[in-house]
Amino acid sequence: MNIIKYLTIFFLLCLLTRCTSEGNNHVKIFRVADFSDFHVYAGSTEGGKELTFATDSIRKATAYRFLGNLEEVSDLYKNDSFEFFGNKITYTYYDTKVQTTMKILSDYKFRNDTLYVHKSDGSDVLAAYGNSDRLYQTRGLCCYPVKDKNQLQIYIKEKSTFTLDSVMLHAGYKSIEDLKTGDTIAWCNLKYIFE
Repeated sequence: MNIIKYLTIFFLLCLLTRCTSEGNNHVKIFRVADFSDFHVYAGSTEGGKELTFATDSIRKATAYRFLGNLEEVSDLYKNDSFEFFGNKITYTYYDTKVQTTMKILSDYKFRNDTLYVHKSDGSDVLAAYGNSDRLYQTRGLCCYPVKDKNQLQIYIKEKSTFTLDSVMLHAGYKSIEDLKTGDTIAWCNLKYIFE
């Protein structure tokens, strides 16, 4: 009788272990903000010239000077997460419009290294880039002088990036040669990495 009892318990444990391992539950949380894609062009009599940085610490200090504390910007994503289980996902994020944490539980799909979460209305929401092992979100920040004023303007694009051409367009310059002495443009394409 004891043998049947132990075999039954053993069988149930094996069954439970198999069920939990088949769930493929993977949680991706925010790990680090990467701001290595930071660029600065300073104006001169010959037009704009890109600055180079001898060390990462100088790059970081220069980025802080133009764009503010980039670590504070990354705090926006510290509570975000992606929890995969089977063919479903729980996407937790901070909605800046309503200033509260939101959750979407739905189906998902990867298309061209982009994660889309399905909403109840049938539309897809771009959630992140990458794959189920490593995801990242992007945020573009740029800084440029306001014409005829002695101040800098900062412009931010969520889930997007900047190029030299797009920053020039925002700043109102036709070409890099239009950057004169004292004019400086800077931008950073931040990557928020989830692992």
